[in-house]
Amino acid sequence: MILEIYGIRFPGIGINFPEFAKALKLPGISIPYMVIAVVIGIIAGYAFTIYEARRTWQDMSVYVNGTALIIIFSIIGGRIFDVIVNWSDYRSSPINVLNINKGGMNIVGALTFAIVVCIVVAYNKKTSATRIMDTLCCGTMIGQLIIYIGSFFTRNAYGTYSNGKFAMQIPLLDTSGIMNQKIQDNIVKYHGTAYIQVHPVCIYKFLIVLLLLVFVLLLRKRKKFDGEIVAWCLLGQTVMKFIVDGSMYGRMILLWKVSFAQIMWLICAIVIICVIFVKRHKVAKQMESDDKKDGFAGRVISRFLNPADDDNDE
Repeated sequence: MILEIYGIRFPGIGINFPEFAKALKLPGISIPYMVIAVVIGIIAGYAFTIYEARRTWQDMSVYVNGTALIIIFSIIGGRIFDVIVNWSDYRSSPINVLNINKGGMNIVGALTFAIVVCIVVAYNKKTSATRIMDTLCCGTMIGQLIIYIGSFFTRNAYGTYSNGKFAMQIPLLDTSGIMNQKIQDNIVKYHGTAYIQVHPVCIYKFLIVLLLLVFVLLLRKRKKFDGEIVAWCLLGQTVMKFIVDGSMYGRMILLWKVSFAQIMWLICAIVIICVIFVKRHKVAKQMESDDKKDGFAGRVISRFLNPADDDNDE
């Protein structure tokens, strides 16, 4: 099988990526970069989760066995939601539902299934579901980052037409994502090759998740309650969805150009922010009450005898 090779251009900032294939070609087989990215992302995320569980002195059996279930059901949930949302893309060829390389993964579906499995695992192991979610967050985002790199190479994660400074150009014959009328009306030519010019959604996602990961890594040793890390992660994901939905369909920020989905993501973000700050306020008030009740000496002795309570098990 001979692969046609194309490049990616960012004319606004003068960056042209050299031509490259969508798959790694080996003797007798071609492995799509997206498949490679998913496998590496899962391994890297799993490894970091195990490290985080060891660092916080948790029951390793919860993560050695439970993480595999969470990964499997997250993939299933992400795929199911993607098929539901984009059924028109699968209606003509339902067999593509089983081909992950022919389509995407819906983050809402993946998170929904992951949370449900976390609750089941926590109930079975008689531990805190929110603590499990906190432990999984960083590994999950590391996996996301690697998968977004795969999306860049396969060129299937892009938005609608853009004439902005960071617009991305992809050869028309190499597109596998959305193709609306606005994109078709703004096809450009470069050295005789037709390109679509679109929002680089995979880069938007990568940068947002990278910033979120750095923030969470700095926060994890200073969290005030179990569930705070996952709350911040969910907040970051809702912000990402708000931006990505806008770049996918050309509805950005201004109220009269915001879609219903974006309004829902904005409401979710506000609710999460309120929950975080209310919970942190309650924890601060409780600590203040405990300090007044026990006095300085009692607090010092308590923290000496229970160091894990001082930083909420890190």
